[in-house]
Amino acid sequence: MKCKICENDFDTDTRIPRNLNCGHTFCEQCLKLYVIGQEIECPKCTKKSNYKLPICYAIFDLIYSEENYKKIEFCTTHPLEKLQFKCQIDNEIICSNCLLQKHNGHIVISLKGQAIGK
Repeated sequence: MKCKICENDFDTDTRIPRNLNCGHTFCEQCLKLYVIGQEIECPKCTKKSNYKLPICYAIFDLIYSEENYKKIEFCTTHPLEKLQFKCQIDNEIICSNCLLQKHNGHIVISLKGQAIGK
C-alpha cells in the first residue's frame, strides 16, 4: 500500500500511515509538509486536522503482518514450508517435511526453543 503523495510504500517506521479528520490517509513523512501551526491541511480536500494524528491501524496492521511474513525463511527443498526446526546432528535449519524425511530420528529442536524429538 502506497502513500498517495510520495507514492512510497507505507511502513511501520518512517512512513507510518496517519488518518486525517476528513478520513484521508497519508504517510507521516509527507504530512509534515502540510503542517500549519498546530494543524495539518489535508493535501486532497484541504480540511484541517489537529497535528496529533492517529495511526491508521487498518493499514498499519496489514503492513506489520506483511513485514513479519517477509522475515520468515522458507525451505530450499520444500519452498512452501517454513523453516521451523534445527537438527542438532546435521546442524541445519529445517522444515517439517525435512524433519519427517531426511532428519527422522535425529535430535531436533524447535526454533521456538522446545525439544521435538530424538
